[in-house]
Amino acid sequence: MAVAFADPSGSRAIDLVNTVDWRDDPERRVDLMPTATALAAWASHEGFAAADANGCRLPDCHRRAVALRETVATLLRAATRGRPLPPAELSELSRWNQEAWRHRVLTSRQATAAWHWSARTSGGDRTLFTIALDAAELLLSPDRRRIRVCEGGGCGWFFIDRSKAGRRRWCNMGVCGNRVKVRSYRQRVARV
Repeated sequence: MAVAFADPSGSRAIDLVNTVDWRDDPERRVDLMPTATALAAWASHEGFAAADANGCRLPDCHRRAVALRETVATLLRAATRGRPLPPAELSELSRWNQEAWRHRVLTSRQATAAWHWSARTSGGDRTLFTIALDAAELLLSPDRRRIRVCEGGGCGWFFIDRSKAGRRRWCNMGVCGNRVKVRSYRQRVARV
């Protein structure tokens, strides 16, 4: 069975968390990334280099990706509620970032400096470290106040509300937003 991943949102951390459909509905919850092969397919879909995506095919990489996903999900949930970030998950994300930076090297090409992964960093690690760095950057950015969880009943997907008014309610208007509107319409018609 082929899995259709959501279009990349601009935050790989959010996209990783959103590899669980119906996160807030235990009866319908579906892991879109149940295997290392699915993780590699997701990484490719997200635009990671082929070597990095292929490096995700190891079971240990998958186990670590799921742990990172759930850590980030807990932190995003707290951010959407305006609550303090849970210390255990924050400490775990900090460990991920510290490890990522141990694998970075500053290089120069034509008088321009740039960060690169060290040659000894595996493709799977480059993928997961990139996500961990993205998650920390998101939580430190002004966008943290614009992180939302979809209001579609049980959906549980996260997104960054980039609307001018800041009142976006659904991960995707064509999916969750439409379900709510259809349900509302049917209720109105039933009352008539």
